[in-house]
Amino acid sequence: MEHDFSGLDPSAFERMCAALFAAEGNHVREFARAGQLQHGVDFLVEQEGGPPWLVQVKLVRNERMPISVLRSAVLDLQSGLITMKAQKAVLIVSVPIPAQVRAQLPHVPEVEIWDAARLDALLQRQPRVRNAYAAYVSSTQTFDSLLKGKAPTAEDQGATLVVELESVQAGAKSWKQYEELCVKILNFGFIPPLREPRVQSRSHDGLDRRDAIYPIGSGHAFWDSVKYQHSARMVVVEFKNYKTPIGQKEVESLQQYLMSSAMRSFGIICSRTHPSKSALKARRRAWMASSNLILFLSDLDLQEIVRARTDDQDTSRVLESQMEDFFITLVP
Repeated sequence: MEHDFSGLDPSAFERMCAALFAAEGNHVREFARAGQLQHGVDFLVEQEGGPPWLVQVKLVRNERMPISVLRSAVLDLQSGLITMKAQKAVLIVSVPIPAQVRAQLPHVPEVEIWDAARLDALLQRQPRVRNAYAAYVSSTQTFDSLLKGKAPTAEDQGATLVVELESVQAGAKSWKQYEELCVKILNFGFIPPLREPRVQSRSHDGLDRRDAIYPIGSGHAFWDSVKYQHSARMVVVEFKNYKTPIGQKEVESLQQYLMSSAMRSFGIICSRTHPSKSALKARRRAWMASSNLILFLSDLDLQEIVRARTDDQDTSRVLESQMEDFFITLVP
């Protein structure tokens, strides 16, 4: 079993199951509990053109659910089908149910039993629900560690950052969330030797509102080379939460702020995917014309930076490998 649902509370587990139904294209309606015979029903699932499904959800803290509880749940749902004039019910259990246990349950064809294996498959098919589940578990673990007086480990922080990055939707509506998350990832990966950034407000559209400017500290081989070989006392970073690859315009936007005489000749563009060919050509022109060096960080690169930091490895390797590739392939 890939996921251990015991980290959820019963309410969160129920909401996760309801979200899976919604993600599959169904309408989920909360069951009216007050003054109504429930028959164990937690919520209803309405499909277009048909009667609703009854859904009962059970979170199990142990590895196995008692067969008596399963039997009672199946019979409750059978009664609910008759009373509520429904045609199908689903019993969702958070642990695996072996075939020999299923064979001992009442035979009610209208009641399906979904166990942890079925939930795993649905989570794989619905990444947004999977990411929300992972974020909830991670945040709960972080709160627990704080309550116990323990600071979150680098591994805890890294896992949270990766989940948050996967959860942010590309596009104008999420520009601020993406920018703030990128700053957290860069801080996590590069401070020190970089120092705390200065974030500047800008008047562009909602996709790239601000720059982050990182002063470069001393004592690290890669960043010392950036400082002295490329005349850069700071790193200028822009964030492009585009649904499509960035192009020439975005590179030229950053290049306008780079200036070797001001010791600002090194820039980074964070975007969701790898840059387009026009962006790569614009980067080459920026170098040939002004010796301004621009690197690109996609979601995959940001995730690699997080993993390197979590594994206590040198995060600058992500930038250095891209820089080496740029100079190796550079032609007049």
